[in-house]
Amino acid sequence: MYPHDDFFAKSNNVATIDIYHNERLSKSRAYLVTQASPAVYNLFNVVDKNLHRSRRRIVAQGLNERAFRHFEPVVQEQIEIYLQKIRLSSQTDRPVDMSEHCKMLTLDVSGELSFGRSFDLQTSTTYHWLPKALSTSNLRLNVYIQFPAIKYSGWEKLLLPVLLPKVRRFHKMVADMIQTRLAKDKNAKPDLFASISDYKDPETGGDTVASLLAGLFFYLSRYPKVYERLAAEIRDTFHHDDEINGTKLAGCTYLRACLEETLRISPPAATTSWRDLPADANVNPVVVDGHVIPPGTRIGGNIYSIHHNEAYFPSPFPFRRERWLPGESGLSKEQTKLMHGAFMAFSKGARN
Repeated sequence: MYPHDDFFAKSNNVATIDIYHNERLSKSRAYLVTQASPAVYNLFNVVDKNLHRSRRRIVAQGLNERAFRHFEPVVQEQIEIYLQKIRLSSQTDRPVDMSEHCKMLTLDVSGELSFGRSFDLQTSTTYHWLPKALSTSNLRLNVYIQFPAIKYSGWEKLLLPVLLPKVRRFHKMVADMIQTRLAKDKNAKPDLFASISDYKDPETGGDTVASLLAGLFFYLSRYPKVYERLAAEIRDTFHHDDEINGTKLAGCTYLRACLEETLRISPPAATTSWRDLPADANVNPVVVDGHVIPPGTRIGGNIYSIHHNEAYFPSPFPFRRERWLPGESGLSKEQTKLMHGAFMAFSKGARN
C-alpha cells in the first residue's frame, strides 16, 4: 500500500530545518491512516498544503489572542472546579492520579471551546469512558503512522465486534453536542463556533495540555526548590484568582521556563513527524544535513532525541529550568541560539 520501504531520521537542528522548512516536502501519506473516511481530512492528517493552509486560516479565527480573552472566564470556571477536586483529594491519605485529573480538566475545557459545553468529566461520571477511549485511539493511530502496513494487514477486522460499539458511542456523543450547539444562537458561547461561523476563506494544534500539566506536576514534586520559587512568583503576581489572565501570565517568566523545560524533557508528541519526498526527487535531489535522500524515502526528525541531544541541551536529562532564563542559564549567546533553534515541542515549519 505504501512504497516507502526506507526511512531516514536525524536528531540534529540542521536536519530538522532542512526537512520542516522545505516547501518541496509534504506531510507523509502515512498520516492518511488516521482518516475517518477517505474524503474527510482534519488539520492533522491533511497532506495537501493548500487545503491545510485554507483550513488553518479558518480555525485560527477562534484561536487568536482576542478570542482567548473572551474565553478566559470559561477556562477559569473549569480550573476552579479542578482545584476543588484537588483540595478534596488532598484530605485523604490515598494517592492522587494527577494525570487523570489533568485529562478531565483539559477535556472539559476542550468541550467548552469546541462545542460550547463541557463534557462534565470533573463533575459527572457519564463520560468517564472518554479519556481512556481517546488515549487508546491515539496509541492505535500512532502505531499506524509509524508502521502503515499494519493498518492494511486486515487484523483489525477481527476486533470489529469490540471496536464498533465504542466508535459509534463516540460519534453519537459528538453529533449530539454539535446539534445542541447549532440549536443555540451563534454568539451564545465564546467558543470556536462563534468565532468561525461567519468566516469566509479569501481563497476558497486536549491530550497535549494534559500531558504538559501532568509532566510539570511530576517535576515540581521532585524539585522542591523549583516548586517554592514558582509558587512565590505566582503568589507575588496574583493576589486573587480573579486577577489571573493571559496578559499577567505572560509576565511569569519562571513559570514559562518550567513549562518549556517540561516540554523539552517530555514532549507530548515525542515521535518522528514523517515527510514525503516530492515526485521530482530523482531529478532535483533533496539534501538533508549533507545527505542526498533517495526517492521513496520517508524522512523526519525525532523530537525526543533532538530534545535530549547534548550538543543543544547540556545535561539533557535533569530538569534544568534555568536554561530558559537569561542570566541564569550559564550559556553563551551562541549556545542559547542553538538551544532555541533545536526546541521543537510542536514540530517546525508550516505544520507547527
